Amino acid sequence: SSSSSSSAPSSSPAVGADHMQVAAEEPSPTSASSSASPSASSVSSSAPDPIVLSSRDLSQELDYPGKINPQLPPHIQVLGWSPIDDEFSARYSATSRQYKYFFARQGRDLGLMRDAAARLIGEHDFRNFCRIDPINVQSFVREIYDASIDELMSFAGTDLCVLTIRGSGFLWHQIRCTMAVLFLVGEGKEAPDLVDRLLDVQATARKPAYEMAIPEPLALWECGFPSHALHMHYSPSTLERVCSKWRGVLEDLQWKAAVAHHFLRELDRLPLSMAPAEEGAASSSTSALSSSSSSSSSPSSSSSSSSSSSSSAPSSSPAVGADHMQVAAEEPSPTSASSSASPSASSVSSSAPDPIVLSSRDLSQELDYPGKINPQLPPHIQVLGWSPIDDEFSARYSATSRQYKYFFARQGRDLGLMRDAAARLIGEHDFRNFCRIDPINVQSFVREIYDASIDELMSFAGTDLCVLTIRGSGFLWHQIRCTMAVLFLVGEGKEAPDLVDRLLDVQATARKPAYEMAIPEPLALWECGFPSHALHMHYSPSTLERVCSKWRGVLEDLQWKAAVAHHFLRELDRLPLSMAPAEEGAASSSTSALSSSSSSSSSPSSSSSSSSSSSSSSSSPSSSATSQSAPAPTWGEYRTTHAPAPSKYRPIMERDRALSLEDRIERLNPHKRRKYNEKKERHDAAAS
Repeated sequence: SSSSSSSAPSSSPAVGADHMQVAAEEPSPTSASSSASPSASSVSSSAPDPIVLSSRDLSQELDYPGKINPQLPPHIQVLGWSPIDDEFSARYSATSRQYKYFFARQGRDLGLMRDAAARLIGEHDFRNFCRIDPINVQSFVREIYDASIDELMSFAGTDLCVLTIRGSGFLWHQIRCTMAVLFLVGEGKEAPDLVDRLLDVQATARKPAYEMAIPEPLALWECGFPSHALHMHYSPSTLERVCSKWRGVLEDLQWKAAVAHHFLRELDRLPLSMAPAEEGAASSSTSALSSSSSSSSSPSSSSSSSSSSSSSAPSSSPAVGADHMQVAAEEPSPTSASSSASPSASSVSSSAPDPIVLSSRDLSQELDYPGKINPQLPPHIQVLGWSPIDDEFSARYSATSRQYKYFFARQGRDLGLMRDAAARLIGEHDFRNFCRIDPINVQSFVREIYDASIDELMSFAGTDLCVLTIRGSGFLWHQIRCTMAVLFLVGEGKEAPDLVDRLLDVQATARKPAYEMAIPEPLALWECGFPSHALHMHYSPSTLERVCSKWRGVLEDLQWKAAVAHHFLRELDRLPLSMAPAEEGAASSSTSALSSSSSSSSSPSSSSSSSSSSSSSSSSPSSSATSQSAPAPTWGEYRTTHAPAPSKYRPIMERDRALSLEDRIERLNPHKRRKYNEKKERHDAAAS
């Protein structure tokens, strides 16, 4: 929360329609001078002194954020607390509310939108800007104090903007209706004076029909309260934990947006084998996504994208997470480039029959499989095409290559060093020190890496987003995550690129050193290659258009969520702390009254709100001890001057070692040893 003289979020921003519903249905003043409810009015008129706790009282209070936050998800966190009197109501004592609506510019004229938004300021009857509820709302008059539209940042060529609007109160769906009108103005479909005409309820007594803007980008950002109502207490340690969680939320949204943008960009390169005008001739278009050696597709997962050396064409949405890594890791994989992933695939490859090509008549009798399946799937998991297969085909074992992508934020890492280390992975090696060893199900840890590259994708809010692309004959359990962990250490300058060579030398390093794997979420199975005879894919341009539309929606959703997180963290840095940094250890909470001469800002009505104002960052005069001391630092200043000292790094090769493969096999219990022997015999027979 913040008041007119301070900028300080009191909790994480609340996103969605539920908070709009709460604010919309509550009684709201019809003028700026009246409070939000009679009870709040009586409190304001008496104006008692704020409740200020002594140091002794503070020492006896619980660390409320510390108790509550571990039970909450990362994006809903408590930042501080305040004692209140019996008259206080988080809903009815509020004297103002501020909302923010995040959106992509998409070619809209911000000048026209600002002109239209400025016409909202003042006291008006907003019945044409809301969903009318005559039973619960008797007056539709509200006062808007200010409304502005600002550009926040750019992401992958998309400008992200925000509407900030503050008023005495808001009606049901008022912000969403307002945004719908502003969008029409920005797109040039309506003139800014449309706002004046809708506000003139005498001339426009009946609301015209128009669709509201979507609810998700709407955030309740600030609630203002009388100066006597709240005296907030903050702990820098609590703020640090919350910032750490929200930085994780932002990074998660950034790489997901990078995945979506990268997928859409590669999807645009999909070669269609028929002219667009011919689409109506059949329910599916035929496109053989094959080079001279492989046909690219990925039916082994409902979400993977693929390309071959001569074409770049995803066959379905990219699969993100560890589950797909598990599938690829446990499957038998060749020990050389010439062998296939399994004996059954080998026999198929050796016979090399002609691909199954359907005639136009056959095609006309086939179902529109993507059209039947995709409506039942979430937007980020979609089927792009289909292929007839023979009885020998196996989506898992017929694959001759797999390609993974791992998305990450650069965060100051040296990409040159990382590329040097990644290049050392290429070739046929024993990767037992780059995986989680499973001696029962995997008899050989030799795999061949065909290529590995690290590329910069885009920049978002000052963060460079990059991707590792690695392709090989097959991969072991958690091999990519272990690889990324090593590459990160190299990029951070903690290890030299030749660490890869030392870990690949299993004679010299027979026991894997202890190190943590990279997180699983940014990992995507991107391509599976198959023999040219195995698949003959069929695509429909109408299907691809529907999938692209859904994925563009996914990308836009991720973009505005990332904008919310970035904006919240930036404003959180402006939070004024009311105690000197050296005093933090004196109590479990630091004291900060976020109040101006007229209002104290907080937002207990929602577990998530943050705000800023045009005249920001003044310290609070509510505590005499605080006012006589030096000005309190902001949270951003405190965080900068009290950065934790880096922990001492212990090189990987000096760390404790895991059991060697031979020791692991030796320690298997009789049942697992028998299972291991049976699988080893089958593996040896297949290899011979």
